[in-house]
Amino acid sequence: MNGSAPYPFYLITVGMLLFLLSYSIIKQPRTYGRQYLAIILTLSGLMIIASAMELLAASETTMLWLRNFQQIPIYLTPIFFYGLAREFLEKPSNVTIKRMTWMMIPNLVFIVLVYTDVFHHFMRASITFDSYFNLTEMTSTPTLTSILFSAYTQIIYLTAIFLLIINLNNVYKEKRTQHWLFLIAFIIPVISYLLIPFSPFQLPAKVALSLSFTGLLLYFICKRYDLVSAWPIAKERIFETMNDGVLIFDRYKRLNEINHAATVILTKMYPGYTTSSFNNIYLKDIFKDQTDILKLVSNHQESKFSIEYPDKDLWIDGQVLPLRAEKFTDEATLIILSDVSKAKKAEQKLIERATIDQLTKTYNRYFFMENYYKWVKHQPQQQVLLIMDLDFFKQINDNYGHQAGDKALQIFGTLLKSYFEQNSIIGRFGGEEFAIYTNSELDVILDQVKKFQETLKHTPILTDNNQRFLLKISVGLSIAKGNGTTFEKLYKEADEALYDAKHSGRNRLVIYQDNFKILENVHQQKRSAP
Repeated sequence: MNGSAPYPFYLITVGMLLFLLSYSIIKQPRTYGRQYLAIILTLSGLMIIASAMELLAASETTMLWLRNFQQIPIYLTPIFFYGLAREFLEKPSNVTIKRMTWMMIPNLVFIVLVYTDVFHHFMRASITFDSYFNLTEMTSTPTLTSILFSAYTQIIYLTAIFLLIINLNNVYKEKRTQHWLFLIAFIIPVISYLLIPFSPFQLPAKVALSLSFTGLLLYFICKRYDLVSAWPIAKERIFETMNDGVLIFDRYKRLNEINHAATVILTKMYPGYTTSSFNNIYLKDIFKDQTDILKLVSNHQESKFSIEYPDKDLWIDGQVLPLRAEKFTDEATLIILSDVSKAKKAEQKLIERATIDQLTKTYNRYFFMENYYKWVKHQPQQQVLLIMDLDFFKQINDNYGHQAGDKALQIFGTLLKSYFEQNSIIGRFGGEEFAIYTNSELDVILDQVKKFQETLKHTPILTDNNQRFLLKISVGLSIAKGNGTTFEKLYKEADEALYDAKHSGRNRLVIYQDNFKILENVHQQKRSAP
């Protein structure tokens, strides 16, 4: 039915060439981008060869079968174009695959309807056969159903083109040429399909011809610029699964790459941020409240830093690594962020256990003494040490139980901190004995002690059995002037004063000062010789 002509053989040659190109691309390393491109080239090759064979077919039945076969690449290729566009833009591959799978369902339905059209005629209203230069091509009149399916496929194809167009603003100057070529390759089938009907030469197999141009250009781009290298899948498997946050900034300090871990860390640091906040953003906009990091980056030196947000229970360790080219110019900056909050919290717990009395939440004896020697070096003025002891505490344990005694110590520790924590170190020295080291004026301290004693009078301890009892304290006070007094001497004097308070009726304060002991309680004062 058809005469021979160079045109079908051109198409067959291009189709075979696309098969060879597809094979060269699909070799290792295999990535999603390579696979999508190989599938596009293969489908394009099948489409082109099937179109050429239709032109050379000897019977209408064979032409109809070949035309039906062409619908498979025609309706599947745009979906893989969409996948390739997303890979080129380095979108998440797993999301791309899910979207492509859902997109493919209507097109598979279309293909089934095309192959069964002889039974229901849902897809073709009529079929005619047209001749071009002794070549015969089948032409069909589409039904409304066929037009809707074709429109759906074109929407997918235009979506891929739209993705590339909207990304133009985010493309660096160095990559704009390849981006434009990639976009042109996508647009060629649309332009050629629209322009060929207006050509003075009426050619058959217009879709096949336009796909041949696209396939050849895509292969050139991907070989020339290595656009489907192993990096996207390596980034997904390594870069995206790293526990440390990684941010890569270009020479203009604009964010070029960020992995999932970095996004999580930054959204913890800045709760108002979302994943979309990091699109096309600059270093100074991300770390606007961290001037130290900005200085480290501007120094162009490898350096480390730490960020603390105690109110958020967040601690970040970071590292700045300039990435240099051979001429030692800063091409990029790598910032690594590590969330060390768990380790810091564990460290704080260990420190707390080593320094804090767990029952009263005051310092233990060892840490109290350590802080005394640190503080006294920087506090040359008068220093005061108070030793407090709960009166008749053994009777509390015996009469109400040790649980009641522990509860009393807890409440006492809380009250103690509320009265004396400012300008003071508070610690539990053991049992029911507590110490306070302060630089407040003596009159202020005495007033605080009296108010504290009054508070204890009106703060009954309630046991589990609904029994009540009150706490009373004896206090020994010693005074050190300057930083020449050792803690041992100061403690010995305060302890002697406490001893006198215990043996003078309890529930009172005794001051050891200049070899005299001054006895005080809420109502009276008197001086006595040692």
